[in-house]
Amino acid sequence: MISEIVVKTRKRLVPLIITMFIAIGFSIVGLISGFFDFNAAFIPENQGNLNPLIGVINAMILIIIASFGGFIIYLLLKYKKEKFLKHFFFISFVFISGLILFLFGLSILYIFSISDLLSFFIVIIVSFLSGVALTLAIFHDKFSKNVKIKNASLLIYGGLIGSFLGLILPNWTSFLLLIGLAIYDIIAVFKGPIKKIIELNEKKNSFAFEMSYSMQDYEIGLGDLTFYSMLTCSALKIGFETPFISQYGIIAIFLPCIASVIGILIGAIITFKLLEKREILPGLPLSIGIGIGFFGIVFLIFWLL
Repeated sequence: MISEIVVKTRKRLVPLIITMFIAIGFSIVGLISGFFDFNAAFIPENQGNLNPLIGVINAMILIIIASFGGFIIYLLLKYKKEKFLKHFFFISFVFISGLILFLFGLSILYIFSISDLLSFFIVIIVSFLSGVALTLAIFHDKFSKNVKIKNASLLIYGGLIGSFLGLILPNWTSFLLLIGLAIYDIIAVFKGPIKKIIELNEKKNSFAFEMSYSMQDYEIGLGDLTFYSMLTCSALKIGFETPFISQYGIIAIFLPCIASVIGILIGAIITFKLLEKREILPGLPLSIGIGIGFFGIVFLIFWLL
């Protein structure tokens, strides 16, 4: 007989697994097409031994931007600018999701060597309509009250953004950014903007934390879903692109990704267990730390072969 604790743990892991597999699906499309064969970073990683240092600089810049953004959100909520913030997020989510879906749509056209103008316009229309639908399900009162629809949209959005970041960010930047964000998450939850936003949210009914996958006894933030997906897709990209891994075939290509998924889930299980004694905990440190650790072990094994 399966214990109640085991059943509860499985239910909590399901959204993480779904999001990561959505992200892996998008990433496979991007990797097969070769459409995302570029790196988007402030400083390109193409300078050999300097790449780790470049990754640190890129990661620090992105973390500074993220922390500044969190502080601005807190100020807007503090001074009762929720309506402005909600409109800003709505427009941003529509644009970001529509654009990324469009790029993945172009990837599919590229795979099948489709280049006619009609297909191009169909991809544009479908992509941005899908982006609007996803965003409405998260933000619009009529749709977001349906928890199942809202949760499904958050899972898709987390997988979509995570796969995109995993594909376009260079390797050192990706992993160092995830490590930096895991550290920042601890500060933000216990001392920084997330703690302050939670305190504001307790005083008034704010929308700020409606961007979380919610069930009866727990919530998972969209940021956590996104960065779990980013890690798995970064690992998958390395499996595809690293010669001493890809030479062993398709199974070997997926092993670094699978290792990171297992690590993320183990970290999530420990975090959920700790949450039974605390009201809130950062979701990134354990999952990202163990996920990168498991990835590193598999990568090192292939490197030593």
